[in-house]
Amino acid sequence: MLIHEVGKHQGMLQNVKDPREKNRVWDVFVSNIQTSDVSSSILKEHTKTSFQQKWDALLQKYHDIKDRIGSTSKEPIQNDWEFFNDIDERSKC
Repeated sequence: MLIHEVGKHQGMLQNVKDPREKNRVWDVFVSNIQTSDVSSSILKEHTKTSFQQKWDALLQKYHDIKDRIGSTSKEPIQNDWEFFNDIDERSKC
């Protein structure tokens, strides 16, 4: 859900330079996730900081895998990480 929400507004997040404005964008992400009918009660309890940390961790893992692919010049046959394709698709938008 976090990947989808950030991907949906990726341009907005990338174009913002002011940290206060980025915080407002993250407020929108968090609000959308927490008010979604498909969010679990546990997900609804997460804070903006926890969502941002999770997003940073997801991006770091994605970039680590992309760097490994680039250094071996091979595309992965099937990457074991379940979120790789989701983030890869969002990064192409």
